Amino acid sequence: MKKVFQAQLYLNILIAVIILINYHTVKDWIYLGILALAVVVSKNKRISQLINIVLIPMIFIDQVRNLSDILIQHFSQLTLLIFWIYAVGTIIVLIPVTIVEYGKIKKPIWRLIASVWMINFVIMFCYLLTLKNVNPDGFLVSLNKSGLVYALAILVYVYFAVKSWGYEFCFNLPTFKGKKLQLLSFILIFGIAIWLSFFQTFSRFAQRWQELFWNWDFSLLDPTESVRLKNAWSVFLYSIEAGIGEEAARYINLVLLLVIFKSKKRQINGAVLGSAILFALPHIGNAFASELKQTPLATAFQVIDTFGFGWRQC
Repeated sequence: MKKVFQAQLYLNILIAVIILINYHTVKDWIYLGILALAVVVSKNKRISQLINIVLIPMIFIDQVRNLSDILIQHFSQLTLLIFWIYAVGTIIVLIPVTIVEYGKIKKPIWRLIASVWMINFVIMFCYLLTLKNVNPDGFLVSLNKSGLVYALAILVYVYFAVKSWGYEFCFNLPTFKGKKLQLLSFILIFGIAIWLSFFQTFSRFAQRWQELFWNWDFSLLDPTESVRLKNAWSVFLYSIEAGIGEEAARYINLVLLLVIFKSKKRQINGAVLGSAILFALPHIGNAFASELKQTPLATAFQVIDTFGFGWRQC
């Protein structure tokens, strides 16, 4: 994987040149300089690791989008194909640097800081792809705006980071011995969670007891009537994005916080409190970069609400 990462550095230098030819921005000159510096100092372990952990992931994931935007500008008739290449590229582009560089981080506290940086400042603050010649109310536009691609990138990062540090990655708590029973319990819990969501929603409409528990009338719900999200697909995709991205982030935060507080008397309390704080604070960004265009006051209430929700969920 180290050779793959080195090859990726050289490839991204070439991509940086292509982007420069098209955009001529100061940022792209800086990206080119950082990539060249990463190659030059590769034999200096400390400096190289610092650059590769802090700066290189930001460049890699941003250049996937920039190159995709350039391709769409020149080949707009291939927007659909380019989008899926962009999506796959975004999801897998950080795997080599995660294994090679993040995997070298030894202290749990630095692993936590590196993960907070990667998830909240590298992946979640990326710009979305600029689409052309597509239906503005279609699935592709909603998928792009939802940020689901970046949520999947977070999940992939979490998986490879956790495995590289020697921890066990599992979607489910070890409720039973044996993988089959654990998988069965996961499916059961997942199914109950979905049922509870529908039960809570339709309980206010029920006229008969059957309509309370399973005989739900979905015609009563019209996603197109959403006040904030006019595209019906967005209602579903935003929910999936939050479920994948946020819960993957909370998973790695909890794992690392449990390790950090392992010698403390209140290990669980410290891990839960720290996880709830790390879950709530990134929502401050909704006041600045959200499609929902929240007011500062609404954002403050959301941060408080997500802190309480994060604490309760744990």
